[in-house]
Amino acid sequence: MWLALSTTHGELEIRAASPEAYVDAGREHPMATDVWPILERAGLLDSLREEMIHELTAGNEGAAELLIHSPYIVYELRRPAEPD
Repeated sequence: MWLALSTTHGELEIRAASPEAYVDAGREHPMATDVWPILERAGLLDSLREEMIHELTAGNEGAAELLIHSPYIVYELRRPAEPD
């Protein structure tokens, strides 16, 4: 049995008041809530935050706010419909 493949291309628009605001808001993300305190205890949080802000600033498309378009692709595999 073969699987049918479909591909969807999209673009996620990321907006925030500033790169700093985006990074700071990210502290509430479920994947970050456990990691940020570990980075802080290791003395790495400030340098990592600055690095993230630097990269977001470099890629910023907005004039007065943070605007980044992040491309993505979704691949979906489906079984063909069973004949009646």
